[in-house]
Amino acid sequence: FHGLEDVAMMCSRFIIYLFHCPIEHPTDNRRRAELPFFIAHLLHRLNLATSVAMAALILLCRLKEEYPNVRGSSGHRLFLAALMLADKFLNDESYENEDWVTAARGYYPLWEIHQMEREMCRFLTWDLRVDGEMLRAFENSLRAGFSEDRAQYAPIPYAMVCNRSR
Repeated sequence: FHGLEDVAMMCSRFIIYLFHCPIEHPTDNRRRAELPFFIAHLLHRLNLATSVAMAALILLCRLKEEYPNVRGSSGHRLFLAALMLADKFLNDESYENEDWVTAARGYYPLWEIHQMEREMCRFLTWDLRVDGEMLRAFENSLRAGFSEDRAQYAPIPYAMVCNRSR
């Protein structure tokens, strides 16, 4: 886990909770391909701050709010797409899509990385803004609710992660 087990497990629990997706990768059945290991690998390999992971989860919250009935066949794909956008939004010098292919262990070819990015932007209607106050509040709620395995998790209020009035 590269010292990122708590963050990776918390992110994984949240994604599985939101999208009812499996912990396993859809094509790689090795234990190290499971979602928490994939998340830890991405964050470590790209040296991304926890705040980028939190921003990615905020984007996934918005996606779920916009499409409440959506279920995920791959938490890996969802997290990767959201993490790419969060990195590009938060960091002046972000990674190129070719770097994401390598960091994602080659699970997704470059054309699919491009497609994930376009789709996520379109589904989120290009609302990628995340501010510091939102990040802090979201991370506090996430740590309170998802830092350990539970039979049921409490939802995080959409108003906490929304930029626009409805």
